[in-house]
Amino acid sequence: MKKSTLRRLNATTTTEATASNLNKIMAKRDARTVSTMDTDTEAKTVAKFVKLALTEFKNQFEAAMWLNIDTKATRAQIKSITIDDIEATKTATGTPDVRKLVSRAVARAEAIKRREAKKEAAKEARDIENVSEKILKDLGLD
Repeated sequence: MKKSTLRRLNATTTTEATASNLNKIMAKRDARTVSTMDTDTEAKTVAKFVKLALTEFKNQFEAAMWLNIDTKATRAQIKSITIDDIEATKTATGTPDVRKLVSRAVARAEAIKRREAKKEAAKEARDIENVSEKILKDLGLD
C-alpha cells in the first residue's frame, strides 16, 4: 500500500475530506473482498441482511399505516436485495446501514408503483382517444 493511503487509514481527524478519502479506500478494499467472496459466504451475508431489513421494515413502517406504503411490494424488494445493494449502503466505518437498505427498498417499491400508475393512465388515455375517434368516424365528422 502507498504511504499516503496508510496515512489516511491512520488519520484520526474528523474532517469531511478525510471521511471522503476513507470512504474511497474502504470501498476499494470492500470491492476486493466482495470479488473474492465465495457464493456460500455471499448467500449467508445476503440472507442475514435480508432478515435484518425485514425486521427493520416491520419496526419502521408497518405500524405507520398513514404512510400508504405497499408492504407486499416493499417486502418483495427487500427479498431481492443483492450483495451490491449491501455494499452500496456501507457507512464510513464499513458496516452496512440496514435503515438505508429499507429506505431504498421502500423507494424502489414506490417508484415501481408510480411507473405502473403512469402506464395505466397512458393506456386509459389511448383507449379514450380510440373510442372518440371511432365515434367521430361513425358520425361522419372525421
